[in-house]
Amino acid sequence: QIQKPFYPFCIYQVKTQSGRIILKIGKTDPKRKALFYTKTKNEAQNIIDSMVKKVTKTKYAYKDPNLIDTEVKKQNLDLLSEISKLVATSKNYLIRSADLVDGKYHYIIIKGNKSYAKFQTEKEITKSTELNLKNIKLKNIGPREFMSINHSLKWIKNQKVKTDKILEIKIK
Repeated sequence: QIQKPFYPFCIYQVKTQSGRIILKIGKTDPKRKALFYTKTKNEAQNIIDSMVKKVTKTKYAYKDPNLIDTEVKKQNLDLLSEISKLVATSKNYLIRSADLVDGKYHYIIIKGNKSYAKFQTEKEITKSTELNLKNIKLKNIGPREFMSINHSLKWIKNQKVKTDKILEIKIK
């Protein structure tokens, strides 16, 4: 029997009153938007430590809570850049098989890190305006799907011989 992976912990993004973005570890709650899911609290802490180390560029644990606005904004931008390297599903994507499979193109729509859908059609969609979402039922992305889609997007982007095409799309 194949055992499905379980992700009991996740990393959340929180904004302080001063506007500074901080990362927190919490228990997985499907109703709450998470940046990343992990199997252990220690794994989550290691990810956060790695990102914060790159952003703050300091070895010391103490950080001045009264950073001036420009420093807070710069740290936030740097942190968001590190988060985007970790999380591939922050935008809307349409993934299409590079070639026809059984006479049809296979598609996956990813709406941020909230929902996704699979469908097939004989038509090659190259722009988001050609996409008809009326007949497509989006499913919510749970922790397992999130991690699977996140990993797949990174893998597809790094393929040397492209078997899939990725389009960044706009969805209302």
